Amino acid sequence: MFGYIKPLVPELRVKEHELYKSVYCGLCRCLGRVRRMTLNYDIVFLALIRMALTGDKLEIKPKRCFVHPFKKRPSLVPNETLRYCAKASALLTYYKIADNVKDSKGLKKLFAVISLIIFRIFKKNIDGLDTEVISYLNELDILEKAQTQSVDAPAEIFGKLLAAVFAHGLEIDQNKRIAYEIGLHVGRWIYITDAVHDFEQDKKHGTYNPLTDINKDIISTALTLELTHVEKAIDLININEKSIENLIKNIIYLGMAKESSYGRSV
Repeated sequence: MFGYIKPLVPELRVKEHELYKSVYCGLCRCLGRVRRMTLNYDIVFLALIRMALTGDKLEIKPKRCFVHPFKKRPSLVPNETLRYCAKASALLTYYKIADNVKDSKGLKKLFAVISLIIFRIFKKNIDGLDTEVISYLNELDILEKAQTQSVDAPAEIFGKLLAAVFAHGLEIDQNKRIAYEIGLHVGRWIYITDAVHDFEQDKKHGTYNPLTDINKDIISTALTLELTHVEKAIDLININEKSIENLIKNIIYLGMAKESSYGRSV
């Protein structure tokens, strides 16, 4: 994951911001000391979507940790959603590090190998999700090695990967379909946004980027279309907790648009 999906904090109410921080803190605790360094905003969004779908009870308690030892911070008490998202985060991190091992050289490669060994301990096969993730990553690797000059094909594969993560294990078919749709288009949005952000750097170093040029109008239209699909799927959720609903909408309508320099204006 890339950390692009986050709220526009100045537009959040105090209660919503506290909830967001409590979810982040709860995930951090579920991940544990070694893995918590990999936590990013994308996983918090995953947790919010899953909780909106499942209607998990939210219990927040003030907690201290080694990062904030002197003042207690609001922390969401671990529930099934947080535990799943923590495992999914560890799984995705493991394969991201594995990809870095293939692409790195020298000291960077050595560090990546050491990290891979460490994270192998924490990687969990979540009832078959591991197999799906590997399958999509292999497809993505084939396209990238072939230097595919189309952002749509690799974006679709990455979208399907995230769709599998968002929908995995949900028992109600409608919830599974909604989660899949959200994950698919969020994944496509992430892949396109990342390609835009990396374009100049990749061009400078001669590394692969699926974009052949930067056409602002086309990219803006593509990103807007992906967010539109996400919005339509979220509108199908009957969200009981208003703060979660406001957080999700803030992230989509404001945060994601601002994060991408070619996103729609807010």
